[in-house]
Amino acid sequence: MAGNLSVDPAGFGALSASLHGSAATLHQQAARLTTGTGAAYGETDAGAEAEREHQALVWGMHDHLRDMGDLLAESGTEAARTARRYDEAEQDRMRTATVLANAV
Repeated sequence: MAGNLSVDPAGFGALSASLHGSAATLHQQAARLTTGTGAAYGETDAGAEAEREHQALVWGMHDHLRDMGDLLAESGTEAARTARRYDEAEQDRMRTATVLANAV
């Protein structure tokens, strides 16, 4: 029976877009941290170090979410290709079965 394997590439795309949106939000938060952390910690060496740590954490999460979004988009594309190949193989199998049945 054709169509047994069902993949919704739009679902992968939506999740990818959501992760990219989260990455953009983190980007905005990093910009705010850059502005606000110096004032919050004071202009000391310890404050500057804390600011760098905060920024590194936020940028690390930003990069991670962006990369996960990219991987999900690629996974959705590959899943759609696999489903298409499966459907094509199933159609070939059914055609072969029909030819064999008619040959008997």
